[in-house]
Amino acid sequence: MTIEHIIPAGFEAIERDWKFSPAVKAERLVIVSGQIGMTEDGGAFADPLADARAAFASLVHVLESAGAAPKDVVELVSYHTDLRGDLAEFQQAKGEIFVSDFPAWTAIGVSQLAVEGVRFEVKATAILPEPDA
Repeated sequence: MTIEHIIPAGFEAIERDWKFSPAVKAERLVIVSGQIGMTEDGGAFADPLADARAAFASLVHVLESAGAAPKDVVELVSYHTDLRGDLAEFQQAKGEIFVSDFPAWTAIGVSQLAVEGVRFEVKATAILPEPDA
């Protein structure tokens, strides 16, 4: 089995400092590590919708770097520091990325995430389409 560690442009510090790959591709399977949204200066967004959109933008960037797209996602797992309070904003951002043929989804409430002030983390598993024969 061929395994490839996906380190998109701009994510090199994650591998170096946090010691993990933003994604790993094993044949047609793509496993994306938890993605969060951060401002340009590395802080958290004050607005929950902006936070969720940024987390999904990171997720899409990593997926695309692995040759996948949101339509290839079969499972989505999200972590929320205020599961009930910010769910509407999260759902709105999720709906902007996944518009039909929705992946399986698990939402988990947590007390905190690795970066102070970040509300959401999203991870995904995708299956790449079979190559044309």
